[in-house]
Amino acid sequence: MSHPHLHPKTLTPCAKSSLAGAKIMRFVAASILAVLPACWGTAAMAQVNQVTLHPATVIEGNSGNTILSFRVTQTGTPVVVGNGLRARVTTSRFAPSGVLPAEGGTSCSVAGTDYISIAGDRTIIAAGDTEGSVDITVCGDTLAEESKTLRVAIAAVRCDVCEAVGTIQNDDGNLRLWIENTIVTEPASGSKSAVLLVNLSQPSGHDISIDFSTRAGTASLARNLIYSPADSCTGFDPILLRFSTRDFVPRTDRVTIFAGLTRATIFVPICADAFDEANETLFVDLANPPPGVSFIAPNFMRSGQVTIRDNVNDVGSFQLTPDRSRIQVDEHQAYSVTWTMPEGQVWRDLRTIDMRIGDNDTTALWVRWDEPSNRFSLCSQDKRPAGKSDRDKRTEPRCSMAVEPGWPGVLETPYARLHLAETSVEGSGATGREVTLTMGISFKPAAVGDQKIELAASNDLGKADPFTRVSSVRVLHRGGRH
Repeated sequence: MSHPHLHPKTLTPCAKSSLAGAKIMRFVAASILAVLPACWGTAAMAQVNQVTLHPATVIEGNSGNTILSFRVTQTGTPVVVGNGLRARVTTSRFAPSGVLPAEGGTSCSVAGTDYISIAGDRTIIAAGDTEGSVDITVCGDTLAEESKTLRVAIAAVRCDVCEAVGTIQNDDGNLRLWIENTIVTEPASGSKSAVLLVNLSQPSGHDISIDFSTRAGTASLARNLIYSPADSCTGFDPILLRFSTRDFVPRTDRVTIFAGLTRATIFVPICADAFDEANETLFVDLANPPPGVSFIAPNFMRSGQVTIRDNVNDVGSFQLTPDRSRIQVDEHQAYSVTWTMPEGQVWRDLRTIDMRIGDNDTTALWVRWDEPSNRFSLCSQDKRPAGKSDRDKRTEPRCSMAVEPGWPGVLETPYARLHLAETSVEGSGATGREVTLTMGISFKPAAVGDQKIELAASNDLGKADPFTRVSSVRVLHRGGRH
C-alpha cells in the first residue's frame, strides 16, 4: 500500500532511490530466513538457551580405556536442529594446589599418557535432547599414583559454565615410602659415604621427590668448628685454635624416585678419626612427601639410622634382612644375618654372633650362635646400671639350652620364640670370609609394640664388637592392631 505522503509523482529522485534500497534489504532478509532451515536440516530451528558443562570423575582402570564423561545441559526447549548443538571442545592441564595434573597425549601406548587430548568441533547435545556429554578417553595402567585432574572447555556456544574439571581416580593402591637403616665402617682416612635406600611400595607414573635431612645421634657434628669448604670433615676451632674433625657431614636436600622405579639412594659423608671409640649413630629423616604419598606407617620407617662402626676394634661387617618389618603375633619371620670378616680372616675365626631384640626396658629375645659348637642358645643378663653402655659391661651373659640348628623344637621366652627347625647356618667354604645365619622367629602378645634389633660379635683373637642397633620390628596383635 502506498504511503499517502509518498506518492511516486511527488518524490524527488533522491527519495525514489532510498525507497528502492529499502525494498532490496527486505528481499535479502526474507531470502536468508527462507534458507536457514535447509542449512540446519529438515526440522525447524529452535531457540538454544545457555549451556552448562558439569565436572566429571572416573576410576582409571588397570588396562585398556575408560571414558571420562562430562555432562552437558541446557535450559529451555530441546535442541531440534538436524545436526544437534555443536561446540569447539579443548582439553588442557589443570593442577589446583596439592593435586597433580593429568597428562594428555595422542595415544595410550605412549608412556605417561593419562588421557587422549582433544581440540576441535564436536556435537555436545544431540538433536531432540536437552542434555548431552563431552567424552574423554582415559588410559588405564597399574601404576600406583594419586588422583589427577584435567580441564575441559567449550566455546562457540552460549554457555553459563564454559569450563569443568575432570578427576581421574587411581585404583592401583596408595603409594607408601620408607627408608632403610645402614651400617658403615669408619674410614681409616678422609671420608666415605654411608648409603641409605629410600623405597616406594610400587612404581609410580611420575617422579616422587621428598625432603631429607641428617640428625646427630651419638655421632658428633662439632658445630663449634669453622668449616671451609662447608662440606669438609675438618674444621677450625676458634676457641682452642686448632683443627679438629666431626663424625659426619650434615646434609639437607631432596631425593627423587624417578617414574617407573621404586628406589633411590641418599649419601651421607662419614669422616675418619683415630680414636678407639664405641659405635656411633646418626639419622636421616624424611619429610614432606607429595600429595597421595605417605609413609608406610606414622612415625615408622620415616627415619633411617646410620651406624658408624669403629675401625680400630673391628670384628667384621654385617647385613641383616629384613631391614625393618611389621609382624603379627604368632606369625613366623625369617631373619638372616650375614657376617663378613675383615681381610685376612675367615668366618671360622668368629667365636660368637649375638642377636638381641627388645625395647629399652625388656629383652624379648637374645639368641647367641657359638661357632666352635655350631649351636644356638638363649641368653640373658642383669639390667645394666644407668649411664653404663654395653662397652662398660665386663660380665658374660647367662646362656642356656644350646641346641643345633634344624632341631624340631623351639627356644622361647615370655615374649618370643626361636624356631630351630627354621634356623640354619651356611658358611662360605673353609677359606671364605662370610657366614649367614637364618633364624625363624615369632612373637607372643607380651611383645606387642616397637622392638629394636641389635647385633654383636666376638672372634678367636679376643676382639669383640659391642651391641649395635641395626634394625627394628613392629609387633602387632592378630588382625594388624597395634
